[in-house]
Amino acid sequence: MAKIKLNNIFLRPKKHAHKLEERDTFCRTCGEFILEGICFYNNVCEVCRYTIEDSDKYCANCGILTGEISGEEFYDKGKKITKSEFTTFKKL
Repeated sequence: MAKIKLNNIFLRPKKHAHKLEERDTFCRTCGEFILEGICFYNNVCEVCRYTIEDSDKYCANCGILTGEISGEEFYDKGKKITKSEFTTFKKL
């Protein structure tokens, strides 16, 4: 068994001069788009999807021996996307 590398894109509010509400996408004062995308990477067990650290030899949830990364998956806000869509986002 092995690890799977998950590549995730999340949107979070960026620093802004005006007061923002938690769910705002645009500033109510100046109209600026106030979200920025960040990339988050982590490894999960191929069997149970439990998060695995790079140094882990065994999955702490199911006990399976972990090895090298066997594949990658790409997500945008929880929705699975292709590698090319992920690469396009990273270039923006």
